[in-house]
Formats: sequence, structure tokens, C-alpha cells
Amino acid sequence: DFEIYSDFVYFRIYLSSGEVKKAGRLVHRLEYILKKYENKMLIDTELSIMFYIVKCRMMEGKFSAALKSANLLGSHPLLGKRADYESYLKIMNLVIHFELKNFELLRYLLISTYRFLYKREKLFKVELLVLEFIRKLPKVKNEHELSFLFIRMQKELKKLKPDKFEKNAFEYFDFSQWVNSKVLK
Repeated sequence: DFEIYSDFVYFRIYLSSGEVKKAGRLVHRLEYILKKYENKMLIDTELSIMFYIVKCRMMEGKFSAALKSANLLGSHPLLGKRADYESYLKIMNLVIHFELKNFELLRYLLISTYRFLYKREKLFKVELLVLEFIRKLPKVKNEHELSFLFIRMQKELKKLKPDKFEKNAFEYFDFSQWVNSKVLK
């Protein structure tokens, strides 16, 4: 058990302090632990490790690896036990597919994600903002319009970040970091 928790604690510390490269170097170790202790660890721990691997891969900009990890987590039979991870995974999946330029699939995923979140009846403003942003993407005609959308989203996210009710949304995945990386390009 110590092996599982110590590596995962260091991994989370690196991620939360912005040391993404250090966290990334622990991903293979965590994947090994997931295999080694399959069906032997608490389900919450297993799902947490899987979720944060997806987050790390996205923060690293390794979107193909993030998709692989997201698909693995998304197909986990007990993901529904953590509705928070399930919800944010769906939104993160939209970002992944945007980054991979899977625009046809993105349209379908957007509708599916919106329906899923709408049934939950407690959408955070951040979630709505990301969904609205992704919904506008197919109408973008050029890089200038895309930049404008990112800048607008950046401003909206900046307004929401201090909101105590939105704080949790930024803990799962800080969409403002992703948007800022796009604006700075």
C-alpha cells in the first residue's frame, strides 16, 4: 500500500505545483502500479490515479497519450462511482479531441457530453463555458476568429476563477491554463 500512495502523493504534488515534467516521469510507474495491484486497491484510489494520469498527459501536451488514458478510464466499469471524475473526463475528452483535430467526432461528443451534464442538473459555470466554447468551434473560419474565441474565453475564465462555487471545477482540470497556452501561441 505504501508503494501506491507514496508515488501517487508525489505525483499529485508535482502536478499541483506545476512541475508537470516531474509528474510525467512518474506516469509509467503509476501505470505499472495499476496493473500490479489490479483488483487489490481501493476503487477510489484506482480511479483517482487514472484520472490524474489523463490530466497530466493533457498538461504535458501529450494528447494522444491522454486519449489512450481517457479511453481506459472511460471504459472502467466502476467510473460511475465517481460522478465528478466521469463528468470532468467527458469535458476533458472534448479538449483532447479538439487538440487532436477530431472535429467530426467532436460534434457528436459535444452533444453527448451536454446531455450527460444536463441530466446531472448542477452544471458549473466553467463547464457551461467550456461546452459553449467547443460548440462555437465548427463555425470558426480562420486563425484570427479562433484566437478571438480563446481570448474571450480567457477573460471569462479569469472572472470565474475567484468564485468560491467554481473553485472545484478548476481543481479537476484548470481550463484556464489550457486556454492561456493557446492565447500565448
